[in-house]
Amino acid sequence: MAIAAHPSFPAQRLQDLIDLAKSRPGKLFVAMPQNGSPPHVIALLLTRTAGIDVTLVPHKSGIEALNAVVSNQIPLLIDAPTLFSSHVAEDKLKALVVTGRQREPSLPSVPTASESGLTQMEGEAWIGLVAPAGTPAPVVDRLNRELNAILDLPQTQSTLRALSFRTMKGSSAEFADLIRAEHGKWSTVIRDAGLRLD
Repeated sequence: MAIAAHPSFPAQRLQDLIDLAKSRPGKLFVAMPQNGSPPHVIALLLTRTAGIDVTLVPHKSGIEALNAVVSNQIPLLIDAPTLFSSHVAEDKLKALVVTGRQREPSLPSVPTASESGLTQMEGEAWIGLVAPAGTPAPVVDRLNRELNAILDLPQTQSTLRALSFRTMKGSSAEFADLIRAEHGKWSTVIRDAGLRLD
């Protein structure tokens, strides 16, 4: 995810945004897709980690949230960089920070939250493949080997990069460890915010 702002917004970097939000609790509005979406959950992690209070404004879609910021109805946006990187290139928006562990190829000059001093703010949406419990280990191992080979293909890599995805290969045990770690991290954020599926 990334945070972008209308060009007229005074903050130029993440720390500026945090300082401004602390000076005006609840007064900064942040457009996002619907409640419970990955940008919403990552926005909650940001407010928790930075100790700030902003007003999150859900929209029916990321495009609607984007349009609200481009038209300067709302000053800030949180969503996937692919949604708005072309607007940043055209100076219709400015990007303040990306929340992944690495910089985004579509926004190479925009620092990560960790680079900006907020080391606990890493938040990425990821996709993985799971099988039903009880699937025989040889089947899981074979699927894992084949999928890792597919992720190594140059065409796969370039297609995923164009969508702001990076490949993360590994064993099924490593993926299970990732799921456990992410569950522990995000369940606290979701529980503390009182988010529920409708």
